[in-house]
Amino acid sequence: MKRSTDWTTSNDAFAGEVALREPLGSDTYVELLRGPHNLTVRVEPDRKLRMGEPVTVQLPRAKLHFFEAATGE
Repeated sequence: MKRSTDWTTSNDAFAGEVALREPLGSDTYVELLRGPHNLTVRVEPDRKLRMGEPVTVQLPRAKLHFFEAATGE
């Protein structure tokens, strides 16, 4: 997940549609879907994204965390 300060829009990054919004006080988690791929990002609570809205995010490689789908590790 990305810190909200790292979340920016870009034409050269992951593009998907908002599939889930989970407001949790000081942050909101948003799940983006693109075909079989999904990405969860943490955004500021005042960022108003609608379900199904197309969104493109820039992904700084040094701040990404990857997990093995089969084990969750």
